[in-house]
Amino acid sequence: EIDPRAPLVKSDETDIHQILMNLATNAAHAMENGGRIDVTLAPVVVNDETAVRLPDLRPGLYVRLSVVDQGTGMSPEVARRAFEPFFTTKPTGVGTGLGLSVVRGIVRSHGGALDLASRPGQGTRVDVYLPAVEGEAPRMVEPGIGIARGKVRVLLVDDEDILASLQKRRLEDSGYDVTVHTSSTAALEDFRARPGAFDILITDNTMPHLTGAALAREIHALRPELPILMISGVLEADDPDTLRERGIRGVLRKPHSARELEEAVAAALASPASG
Repeated sequence: EIDPRAPLVKSDETDIHQILMNLATNAAHAMENGGRIDVTLAPVVVNDETAVRLPDLRPGLYVRLSVVDQGTGMSPEVARRAFEPFFTTKPTGVGTGLGLSVVRGIVRSHGGALDLASRPGQGTRVDVYLPAVEGEAPRMVEPGIGIARGKVRVLLVDDEDILASLQKRRLEDSGYDVTVHTSSTAALEDFRARPGAFDILITDNTMPHLTGAALAREIHALRPELPILMISGVLEADDPDTLRERGIRGVLRKPHSARELEEAVAAALASPASG
């Protein structure tokens, strides 16, 4: 439900898509036996009382994007930790717990804030506050306009389906040609079969069977000149020389925005290969 009175906000389309995908996926997981997810967009004036409760906000006009489910809800203890990186209530091997942490990082990068309300057996509500902008609507710019990069071929590896698909969309919106794998071993097999088919490897680090660092070593041995960008929230603090020996020309931390991804990929492509 979209309130036609909702004002404009300055936002990144792909980032908002990721917010909705993460929140809706969490809501669906909380309703194993079915239920309803309500998504609403409405104008709201943040007063001094709300600004005190949500210190990331200042009083003023905002758009509130709300995702409400009829799921199992959370205890106060779980709700307090819900936005911590890597905190999860899912079984081992099912996700990394980065979803809500990523959402919070994106919202903060837009100058907004998050509010979560949940009670066991009564569902969960997440409100995303984004500051309104004044003046006329900004001119829409088509993805990739003004970026002269040709068709750069990306090998993207992330074992989480949702994150992989969102990263793929971000990169394609920026004009890249993307091949995505959710298995690092399958990605290595693909690369071995056609090592000349890619211009850059972008890989998560924490993956089963073959970590991103191990994948980088294998691919660097096959094509030492290939740029490699590592994406991870728990990458060990190796010195730059050690990373470069593995062919890694950049490290992008989780969570990150679409703009940060764009800048990191551009930097990795421009970085000289290790000698």
